[in-house]
Amino acid sequence: MNTSKQVNVMIGLLFVSFVTIVGYLFNESNRQVVETEEITHRNAERGARLFVQNCRTCHDLEGTGGIGAAINNKAFWIYEEGNAAGVAATPEGEAEAIRKYLRETIECGRPGTYMATWSQRFGGPLSDTQINHLVTLLTNDPTGKQDFWDLVIEEGHHADEEQFALVLEEELGRHPTIEEITERSREVTVVIDPTALTVNTESCGNWAPETKAQFRARDPFAAPGEETVTVVTPATPTPPPVDISDADATVTVQMTEWDMIVDDPIPSGKIAFQVENAGAVAHEFKVIRSDVAADGLPIEGGKANEGGLDILATILEFPGGGTQVTTVDLTPGQYLLFCNVPAHYQLGMAISVTVE
Repeated sequence: MNTSKQVNVMIGLLFVSFVTIVGYLFNESNRQVVETEEITHRNAERGARLFVQNCRTCHDLEGTGGIGAAINNKAFWIYEEGNAAGVAATPEGEAEAIRKYLRETIECGRPGTYMATWSQRFGGPLSDTQINHLVTLLTNDPTGKQDFWDLVIEEGHHADEEQFALVLEEELGRHPTIEEITERSREVTVVIDPTALTVNTESCGNWAPETKAQFRARDPFAAPGEETVTVVTPATPTPPPVDISDADATVTVQMTEWDMIVDDPIPSGKIAFQVENAGAVAHEFKVIRSDVAADGLPIEGGKANEGGLDILATILEFPGGGTQVTTVDLTPGQYLLFCNVPAHYQLGMAISVTVE
């Protein structure tokens, strides 16, 4: 073979090699993206299975809230660049703060509530890997292509059919519908009476109510430029003292499991509410002007729906044994005092009072 042909062959081989390498690199990049998505999806499936096995008792069948908070919540969703939902990518610092908040809440639980300690490192039943699977579920599909909570619904249907279908078939004389199976599951699985649960008193960590509120209030769908909640701002665990020196009267409110006790009627004017948590779990305190019955507020997500309500005064969650104070100007009329920690309002922690 002459030199010219050898050169041409070598150039051809180099070109083929170059094309092959470029193609490999291009495919490798795509392969890694696909593989990452598959791994995330598998971990979310495992998280859904763990949720169905462990979490539905308090957080309802689809995570929408009951005695436990609503955790099927867009506030926790994390999105990557170029996601199908069309929203801005979650900054990495914010994403890691959300994961850390969820991870540590599951690991340690929260003292003064029914949120137990789940990490094996602190005496719970779940490994770090399992907790990470739950965090993957809660933060949703970063590509925006799927709602990972659909996996919970699917997994829940499988588990409920195994447990309840045959029993219902005997009762009904026919195969039950998925709606009937789900309804039976809700009756049996979801705890309505919290006296069957244990209050967490030895948590390995805690998130102050202010910090918790910041995480739960973020909105990944907010338009660019809109005010958003900064989830990494340190919270102030202890509220500043309230000056009640100019109050016209002090009214004591006692909260227990599950009741609110206050003298009725209440005088008008600037009232200092001294709220005592005589219970074992954390409670909060809110005041609205309303002549609705104590149990008359609509329920959504395991809580009284506060949409459209004018909240006149609020005391954030504080633990049993504590006392907090707030002041509010009251004119004559009917008012509603209530605790809106998930499930507490439904359990009777509300009272209608008259202001004279």
